[in-house]
Amino acid sequence: MLYKIGRGLLRLFYHNFCKLKYIDKDKIPKTGGVILASNHVSYHDPFVVGIVLRKRKINFMAKKELFDKKIMGKFITIMGAFPVERDKFDRKVLKKALSLLKNGEALGMFPEGTRSEDGKVGEGKHGAAMISLMADVPIVPTAITGTLNAKIKSGIIPKYKQIIVKYGDPIYPDQFEGSRKEKMQKITDKLTESIRKLKEDLET
Repeated sequence: MLYKIGRGLLRLFYHNFCKLKYIDKDKIPKTGGVILASNHVSYHDPFVVGIVLRKRKINFMAKKELFDKKIMGKFITIMGAFPVERDKFDRKVLKKALSLLKNGEALGMFPEGTRSEDGKVGEGKHGAAMISLMADVPIVPTAITGTLNAKIKSGIIPKYKQIIVKYGDPIYPDQFEGSRKEKMQKITDKLTESIRKLKEDLET
């Protein structure tokens, strides 16, 4: 109930103030475990990716520090986020992610591991690929534009850039051959390449 209210408020804000637009969201599988892997430049990103599906909740890994902020921590927990320490392997986080996916839920991830300060898509880490292989679920490459320095005018009625989210063809782990390590690298390379291409498409 609280999730639906929160999602409704976010949709109201982003559609009215940011003219939020989704392209090719039909490429997200309607059922079964799936990872949505996106570029990351702003705190807006998990929200605009997370509210795309009306009938599916998208859970997100979020840096642990966000949960230290009382109001923010409660809100993102309601919206499906769970804490993770960056650059540190946490078996409990991995177990939770795999459990969600094996139960047919959706998981949002940012393969770069942190926000990009210049808006460019950096090199992806192996986390999304590893989880995709372990859970045997596809990854949907996702690109976002408009969230970097989104507010362009403050005031009683603030003005924001238009935010656009585009989805690519799902990447299935069984498409790749080799050892587990080799597969992880191939999936990561393919994912990074796909996100960059989607972002370029949006910017041209």
